[in-house]
Amino acid sequence: MTTTILSGLPPAIMYRTIAKDEAGFVQKFVAADGQSKSDIAYFKANAAKFTTVDSLMKDQRALGVVLTAFGAEDQQKYPALIKKVMTQDPNTAGSIAYRTGNAAFARLGKALGQFASPPFANKANVDALVAAYSQNRFEASEDAVSPGIAAALHFKNTITHVTSITQLMSDPKLVKVAVGGGKLPSNFSALDYDKQLQLMAKAIDLKKFSNAAYTDRFVSTFLVTNSGAGPATSGTAALSMLGAADSGVAADFLGAIYPNAGTANGDIAATFYRRNTGGATGAMTTLSLFA
Repeated sequence: MTTTILSGLPPAIMYRTIAKDEAGFVQKFVAADGQSKSDIAYFKANAAKFTTVDSLMKDQRALGVVLTAFGAEDQQKYPALIKKVMTQDPNTAGSIAYRTGNAAFARLGKALGQFASPPFANKANVDALVAAYSQNRFEASEDAVSPGIAAALHFKNTITHVTSITQLMSDPKLVKVAVGGGKLPSNFSALDYDKQLQLMAKAIDLKKFSNAAYTDRFVSTFLVTNSGAGPATSGTAALSMLGAADSGVAADFLGAIYPNAGTANGDIAATFYRRNTGGATGAMTTLSLFA
């Protein structure tokens, strides 16, 4: 299912339209998409049963919902790998998430708290995971209509909480947008990592993304280039229209599922947080849903 009312728009205009109220678009998408509705109902009905990693691994449908929520659905065909990711501390040097630099793995390992306690033991956790699943399903559907939209929305929702170029480089979607928006060379992916890091550091000033209007212009440049229309220039009618558009505020998704904070526009936000239970590190206890 796609938002056909937007499918004829240029990608940059489509992005701007969705970004102003992504939560609203997600809600309408889920209401109309049979597969999403069915998967959500199934997960909610069974979530309390997944008290151990093995119980979740045995249920491929529920596992698919969890992995989709974290943007790791393409890894479901590697069960041994996924089990390790969900039970390892991603901050430990020997963990798969740490060694691979995979941002989705890091969020997954952090959020599930290595199953030290049942992560889906309360409704708030389940609702927040369902919100993330719904958003990713929606963005994937839009990407099928207009390639690059999912990466663009992910960039907008995430970039304000990226604190280093190295962190940015660990997320393929962020890199994709940064390469296009930063007008990096087309052979960027073929360069060795050190050269990539050098070029990215010169092209990207993370502090500038605290300005929502700057982020929208940057993402729009990526989408114009990604669509094959060529580099954006200030003289084009499309870019003039975009430049005059309402800057808005990014729809932020908090914490481990989406490492964002401080939603200012009322969009859904979800975060796993640590509650100190007497230990030095604290136990992963709750995923809270804010609106």
